[in-house]
Amino acid sequence: MRAEVLAICINYWNEEDTIHYVNDLLLQQEEVKLAIIVVDNNEFSGENPLLKEIESASDNVEVYRSGRNAGYYGAASWALKKYLMISRMPEWIIVSNSDIRFEKPFFLSTLLEVHNRNAPEVVAPRIISDLSGLDQNPFMRKRPPVWKMHSYRLIFRFSTTFYSYRLLRNAKSKMLMKRKANQSVDCNEGTPFPIYAPHGSIIAFNKKYFEKGGTLDYGAFLFDEEIFIAETARRLDLTIMYEPRMIALHKEHATTKMTKDMLRFKYESSKHCAVSYFAWGN
Repeated sequence: MRAEVLAICINYWNEEDTIHYVNDLLLQQEEVKLAIIVVDNNEFSGENPLLKEIESASDNVEVYRSGRNAGYYGAASWALKKYLMISRMPEWIIVSNSDIRFEKPFFLSTLLEVHNRNAPEVVAPRIISDLSGLDQNPFMRKRPPVWKMHSYRLIFRFSTTFYSYRLLRNAKSKMLMKRKANQSVDCNEGTPFPIYAPHGSIIAFNKKYFEKGGTLDYGAFLFDEEIFIAETARRLDLTIMYEPRMIALHKEHATTKMTKDMLRFKYESSKHCAVSYFAWGN
């Protein structure tokens, strides 16, 4: 049986969230031909008993173990290629973090029903942050200017500039939260529209994205996957559609620490995106 939807969930030492994610999707399998791949992105080759329990609970679920941390889209790309060695391309491929929950049991059926004809190549659902209560999509409505993308290389090059940037960003988020609290109506509710970049925590790819030359082979280890997808779509003249009728909850962790390694990954990704996609004069 060909799956209509393949969900690829990347687990990195986050098994509790992964269990909830899989269970949420399995509640929707009666309406959808569903396959779920959990990529065990932890850095060991042994079998994870919690993930093994998930795998044994349903024939729809399979755990792929690489024995290393391949990064977010590195792991997703590896899993998709492995899946396609034994199965046909599904109608939709969903790539997501494990800290995504589905409060309503029709996320997948909405995707298939609303976009069953003339589907956009990429769909960005409404993603409600557990921390802010804000919708994280659209991640970017329009393409940022070249100077801004290159400025991130300087911001993330040093810890002092990064932490200053994060303070300003957090202040902006608090202002947006206050503004939302004073608004009783969301003018964009129920109205899909094309955007530049989708939030990377969960993205749905139609098979046309890959048939027209799209890929998950991102050139950086972690961070800024949104820009990679946006620029891939831009280069291939593909559509990224914001779809507020599909709702996901993002259970973000408020205490996530930016270690030296994470800051290095952020710098490397911002440098990669600036150099690869935002050459001066373009």
